[in-house]
Amino acid sequence: MSAPDSLPTINPPKPAAAASLHGNDSQVVERRSLRDYYIILRERLWIALPVALLVALSVGYYQAQETPLYSSMATMQFERPERIVQNEAVVDSSVRSEIDLNTYIQILNSGRLRTLVAQSLTPDDIKLLQRPYLKNLAPGANPPSVGDLLGTMTPNSIRNSFLITIRVDNRDPEGAALLANRYVSQFVRYLAESVGGKNEFAVEYLRTRAKELQLEAEAAEGKLQDYRRKHNLVSLDNSMNIVADRLRAINTALTAARFSRLEAESLLSQIDKMRLENPANLLEIGYISAYGNIPVLKTQLAELNKNQAILSERYFERHPKMVELANAIDAVTGQINRNIEQSISDLRTQYVKLQDTEASYIKEYQAAEKDNLHLGDLSVDFKSLENQAQVSKNNYVEILNRLNQVTTSKNLENIPVKPLDRALPAGSPYTPNLRN
Repeated sequence: MSAPDSLPTINPPKPAAAASLHGNDSQVVERRSLRDYYIILRERLWIALPVALLVALSVGYYQAQETPLYSSMATMQFERPERIVQNEAVVDSSVRSEIDLNTYIQILNSGRLRTLVAQSLTPDDIKLLQRPYLKNLAPGANPPSVGDLLGTMTPNSIRNSFLITIRVDNRDPEGAALLANRYVSQFVRYLAESVGGKNEFAVEYLRTRAKELQLEAEAAEGKLQDYRRKHNLVSLDNSMNIVADRLRAINTALTAARFSRLEAESLLSQIDKMRLENPANLLEIGYISAYGNIPVLKTQLAELNKNQAILSERYFERHPKMVELANAIDAVTGQINRNIEQSISDLRTQYVKLQDTEASYIKEYQAAEKDNLHLGDLSVDFKSLENQAQVSKNNYVEILNRLNQVTTSKNLENIPVKPLDRALPAGSPYTPNLRN
């Protein structure tokens, strides 16, 4: 029996209309047999099957053209912060708030950590990461650089926990696992160097400074006691206090002037030395780099150099654009050099003024001593020695307390993060997903 001959027997129009008049619509639908449904499906199968096949082939071809990407994930755990000793450390690297955790997330995303990971890769590691690119590499073309081989790294903090996951997407499954584990190890190394190095430097500096101040305090106290015994000084009256206060004020101003002069002298010496050894590094000196229009000119020069580097990939040296850029760079460089010379000239002028100021304070100090000779030079000398001894003692005690604090924090020093789960190579790419 053909399909057109069988259709009228399934649901004749008139019986259906008659049935609907008596409210028997549901009975009409139930009269269809399995054979009727089989005939309907057979009629439409030859239309749906080619369409479905075409769609499946298109989707499969599109997914097959995608570059396979593999994902690997490593996990780090931060230790819960616990203070045993109430002490002020040089660097506190523990996680105490959401801000601390977000700060570590930003460090993981920073270019600094990415650079550390790139620098830690061995030649074998680089070969492994270049492996998926070699089959599609054009003849004579160079493999991707190390920076392009790092793939995509995504750090994520797990809510309500001290855990951070490091996910790396890469074309090679082993490469993805290698980079995820390398990010963890370099992050731990970064924290170790940041915390340990600063604490070690602080301890060494404070220990050296404490020894110097101890000797200064002992020497000052010894001079004061010798002077007291020699001149039999016991107490001073109000007039002596007034004279001592005046002399201290002048001495403070003189010390400040001498410090400023020594600072300018040291800066000039540094500039002269750098001029002889490496003039190109003069801009590394803070005073010069911040002088006048130099910051703006440095920004302009950096932009011009950047544009020159970009255009050099397209044009030769004598191209008009390259010549124009070179002239602009020379002009800005000339302005920077002129500003540098002006800054040095101003510094020398300032140095001369500081010398004059220091000399004037010295003369004023000498004049004050002469004007108040009737109050007695002995009391003045005594007060000066007493002040020096007290200042030296206070400085020594303060440095010694700080040394004890830093030494204690160094002994308790602990990197607050450790690897929890290492990343493993994925068995299949997450894209394209050919199983669907």
